[in-house]
Amino acid sequence: MANSEERTEVLAKDVPEIVALLSDLNEKLSDANKRVTSLIEKVDNNTMSTEKGVSFLEMKFHLLLSYLIDLVHYMLLKSHGKSIEDSPTIDRLVELRTVMEKIRPIDQKLKYQIDKLIKIATTGLVGQENDPLRFKPRPDNLVSKLEEAEDGGDEEKKPGIYVPPKVAAMPYDEDKVSRRRKLEETARRKALSSSLLKELRDEYSEAPEELKEGELFDRRKEKEIDDDKHQRRYEEENLVRLMSKKHGKVGGVENPRSC
Repeated sequence: MANSEERTEVLAKDVPEIVALLSDLNEKLSDANKRVTSLIEKVDNNTMSTEKGVSFLEMKFHLLLSYLIDLVHYMLLKSHGKSIEDSPTIDRLVELRTVMEKIRPIDQKLKYQIDKLIKIATTGLVGQENDPLRFKPRPDNLVSKLEEAEDGGDEEKKPGIYVPPKVAAMPYDEDKVSRRRKLEETARRKALSSSLLKELRDEYSEAPEELKEGELFDRRKEKEIDDDKHQRRYEEENLVRLMSKKHGKVGGVENPRSC
């Protein structure tokens, strides 16, 4: 009795979700049934060849089919009010979903070739000069250096023919570059802000100014330079020569004619 009540409670809780899923599933199944029936007829009539296809797409179709099978089994468990806590179906669904997410970059790389093949199969036009798709590089041309070395060791290169090196395309990580620029700009602003605050604090503060050893040396040097300029200007204006302070005689006057 308790088991029946628990099942009824689980069913009552999941009824809205199940109804929505079943409604959507019926629409998708109807559309898929029409498409699959049309494809089967073309294959039976030999109007569509299934040989020499893209192996990646075949693998992707098997993944999607397995995912749909497990998804239907999940809905079967939910409709019967069974618990899915320890069901292997959930683990397979998670695994298949992860694999499909991981192969998405490969799908994007092959999109150009697949679109081109579909266009050729649909229109029957091959090698048009004004086709912009023919200028796009193909991924199979991006041969690694190791493969080039192995191929070059077996075959002798023809003399007098220049063979341009094959360079693999490198992705441009815009996020990493912008992040580095932001860090540099933040560090620069922080440095300018700290130096500006220090100058303002030293200028308007009533406390005695604290000088480091290097700053004291620089200020003494500036004072000596100012004193030398003032002494030189005084000597030129009064036509006299003053004794240098370095010799310990301050203010001594020497007649320039006696020199």
